[in-house]
Amino acid sequence: MNWVTTSIYEKLFRAVVEGKKRHIWVAGGTAASETFSILQLLYLMGEYAKSPILISVVSKSIPHIKRGCLRDFQRILGDAFDITRFNRTDLIYTFANEAKIEFFSA
Repeated sequence: MNWVTTSIYEKLFRAVVEGKKRHIWVAGGTAASETFSILQLLYLMGEYAKSPILISVVSKSIPHIKRGCLRDFQRILGDAFDITRFNRTDLIYTFANEAKIEFFSA
């Protein structure tokens, strides 16, 4: 994929690759690049996982998920988004390597 990334993505990528942090907290405002950058990184983690992993993306409500991060996730994948790998009921996308990314509210 040919993505444009932000400095936030670069910082997140370094933190994950270095593996020195157990948790990474990202704060930001509406229409900032945080969600998009995080989803780009989570996509890569799922796509290239060496074993099946489960990635959870959590938001305050299902409508918020659908209008926000799920829409962004589909935009990031573009033509690579395989609708047959997406469970619309449970909002789970399964990668070819059986890794999964789930979207839910809390």
